[in-house]
Amino acid sequence: MQPVTTPTMRIAHAALGIYLASMALPAIWDNDDILIGFMAAYFSVFGFPSAIPEVFSGGEATAIVLGGLANLLFVFTYFALLLRRYSSIVRPSYTSCTITALIAFAAAVTSIIPLLFVTETRTTILNIETVTEQTYRISIGFYVWAGAAALIAYHSFRTAKAPKLETNMSNDSGHFTKQPDGRTSLFRAAEKGDIEEVNRIIFSLAGTGVCCQRLSLIGTKDASGLTASDVAEQAGHQEIADLLRGEQMRMEMYE
Repeated sequence: MQPVTTPTMRIAHAALGIYLASMALPAIWDNDDILIGFMAAYFSVFGFPSAIPEVFSGGEATAIVLGGLANLLFVFTYFALLLRRYSSIVRPSYTSCTITALIAFAAAVTSIIPLLFVTETRTTILNIETVTEQTYRISIGFYVWAGAAALIAYHSFRTAKAPKLETNMSNDSGHFTKQPDGRTSLFRAAEKGDIEEVNRIIFSLAGTGVCCQRLSLIGTKDASGLTASDVAEQAGHQEIADLLRGEQMRMEMYE
């Protein structure tokens, strides 16, 4: 039986951090005024519905629709990856996450194009028409924002490919082999209170990379929905339970 691997979320978390950081940076210069990332995101998301009918007219409406699409799909992709990583009920495919992330990146990059052209704003006051040139310039916040979209797309693509690579790995140790009750050798060692064997099993597996075998084994549940740490705790071996949960938390946070 081949090991069931569990992708980590480190890159996705980093992408979210970069995305949030872009919200505080200057994104667009509007003539002499500056629009920070949060304001640009706010206008794009909440102006999205009203801008759709005018999307083919170009200019600001097109930029709003593309920017809103990029923001919404970025957030959707991140939470889809969270569900895929932590939920046992709703599990979006990594392929769908990759597609939505790529669309988010493409929308983010192309959203600035309609704003690069000079537009004219005409206002009439007391029968006097005034023509004002409207010019936009992109700033660092836009590049950071687009970079976050690219990073989460990269993570989705990388994790979509990783499980296929992992299935080719041999499982000579037999640590992932399950008994009819769904329990592995880690369960038996944890139930017996054999902390040396528990250490030997978990630290013989890779604890880093896109797919952590160690994390996957520790998180494996038996037919009753219990993990090895639960079994150790029920058997009165709190030290082993703490060891397994501590290692699981460490890898989920930092790997």
